Amino acid sequence: MPRVYNPYRSREKSSKDMFAPQEDRMPRQRQFLAFVAVLLFVVPLLNCGSGHSADELYVLVSTNIQVPYWKAAGKQRRKRSTKR
Repeated sequence: MPRVYNPYRSREKSSKDMFAPQEDRMPRQRQFLAFVAVLLFVVPLLNCGSGHSADELYVLVSTNIQVPYWKAAGKQRRKRSTKR
């Protein structure tokens, strides 16, 4: 019969003995598969983008570009494009 932690048993035994695992919480194969799964999701995120190139084209799609905010943004964009 495997030993299981029981908070109500006598406190004679050391705390080290109380929490000693009788078997692994997660078998090594399952740990490895979990690690691989995490890597499969994280690694692509680390290299998901590259530097921007000068020939990129951005398109603004809006229903109302006559709003003062967009007018100001357009002026600033035109200023920056002429400085280059």
